[in-house]
Amino acid sequence: MRYEVPDRYIRRDARGHYKGQKQIWYLLTLVGQDWDVNLRATEHPEFDAWRWHDYWIPLEAVVEFKRGVYEMALTELSRYLPRPNNAPREPRQAAAPRRPIVR
Repeated sequence: MRYEVPDRYIRRDARGHYKGQKQIWYLLTLVGQDWDVNLRATEHPEFDAWRWHDYWIPLEAVVEFKRGVYEMALTELSRYLPRPNNAPREPRQAAAPRRPIVR
């Protein structure tokens, strides 16, 4: 999934060379423990922190230009989530599993 970054978010020296980003989303299950997650496993880690978050991220919490991509990805992947008590797989209605958020 792709999105374009508004010019106000692009560094001046990158304008004209950088337009957006392509994201590939995966749905994974953590089979270990929280403490098994090691963001410092390489010399140049991409992320410096992580936390658990409900599957249906409130879109207001996502930067505006990425909201469409988040909604499409979460909706598409939601078909693979287990449904507790035959609940629907609808945004912000089903009690869905938590997933890690990295930043």
